[in-house]
This record gives sequence, structure tokens and C-alpha cells, in this order.
Amino acid sequence: MKKKIVYVITGLLLVIYSCKSLPSGGGDSIDYDFKFDLYSHVKWYYRANLKYPSVEELKNFCWEMIDDANDNTFSSFSDFEKTINNKRTGREDLLRYLSLHKNDILFEVRNKSMNVLWKGKKWMKFKFDLCEMIKKRSSLFTYFYNSSGYCSKDFDYEEDFYIIRKEIRDKYVTDTVQRSEFQSCLLRYDRGSGYQLCSPSKSRIKQNVYLNKLGCALDTFLLNRDVQMIQFVTNLPKDLLSKE
Repeated sequence: MKKKIVYVITGLLLVIYSCKSLPSGGGDSIDYDFKFDLYSHVKWYYRANLKYPSVEELKNFCWEMIDDANDNTFSSFSDFEKTINNKRTGREDLLRYLSLHKNDILFEVRNKSMNVLWKGKKWMKFKFDLCEMIKKRSSLFTYFYNSSGYCSKDFDYEEDFYIIRKEIRDKYVTDTVQRSEFQSCLLRYDRGSGYQLCSPSKSRIKQNVYLNKLGCALDTFLLNRDVQMIQFVTNLPKDLLSKE
């Protein structure tokens, strides 16, 4: 339930920021509101997938959230728009605009940045610093993924996860370790393959009791919720990291 609420609340915030002049369906110009929506959702996609999207991937990302908020009731976005009694999430205008102008807009990924081309001309550039994003709002990187790769934010799951992590941390991270220098690390834990260190890059994690115990707890936690993988940020002692 809370997962659907967060979609709706976030959507309302997006609508508040952009309601003054949403992109017109038939207009040829790109206005500020479309830029705001595009920036917000590309950044959201980047946090969840750790890469820049293609136009089609961003459209699918928006539709999956709309579809999930509506309990997978509709077969397509077109079907959704034909119905009056639906739950809006604030992503509908962006998805509609991207679909309408699919031949005008292109995302071009180069190295660690992405250019947005409008009718063949460079219009907007994205360049995210993953480490800085983690430092500013690490909680925004907590996501849950099913076996098909679909990701979601679920506040109930997050609260349960934080409780489990704290219990294990309090038990297995000793006072000596607590006095160590820590590094914020972005991790993914998959029930099949275990841990993956996503940030900092070009590093690997040494075996340690805390992460081993947390991994055992996560196996049960994820299995009971039919979740395949979790992504989260945690602070680890720097001496547990080594260069590849």
C-alpha cells in the first residue's frame, strides 16, 4: 500500500511543479516543464538502474510505475488513458509526450554523460556523479527488484530492511570497527549471486562477518517477499575494501 502512496505523492509534487504549462501535445517547441519532467525521471531511472536510459527504456520505466500504481489493471498506456477511473502518478504527461514525439527525441550516451537530441540538435545534457548523489541522499538508492528486473520502492520493505540491518550491525560490528574510517558503499544483494559492489568503482569487498550475516538474513527477507534483489547504501570500514 505504501508503495502506491509514494508513487501518487511523488506524482502530485511533479504536477505541482509543472502544472502551469505542461507540454502541448501538438507543439513543436520544448518548454521548461518538459525539461523538468525529463530531468526528474532520468535521474530516478539512473538511481534505480545505475545507467542512463534510452527513450524506450524511460517510457517503459514510466509505464511500469503507472501500471503498478493501478494494480496492473490496464493492458497498455492507451488503455489506461481511455479510462476515467484511474490513478494518476504524475508520469502520464512525460510518457505521453515521449510517445508523441518519438521521432523527434533521441538519447545519446557518451562515456559518463548523456546528450538529449531534439530533431537532431543537441538540446540538453545529463552528467551525474554517482558518488555525490549517494552522499546527498543515500536512502533514494534503496530499491527492490523482482526476477524479471522490475524495480520498485516499497516503504514497508525498506523499514523492515533497516531494522534487520541495524540488528545485525549492532551485533557484529565491534567497537574497534566502529572507530575505523568508513566508506559509503552502494551494494546490490541477489539471492542467487550474492553481493555486488556498485560504488566505489574498481574495488571489491573482503570477506567479513557482518556482510556474511547480513547476506543470510537477506536471503530469508527477500524470499519471503518474492523479491530477487535489493540495492542499498551502507557504510563499510575502508579496510574491508581493496582495489581490483
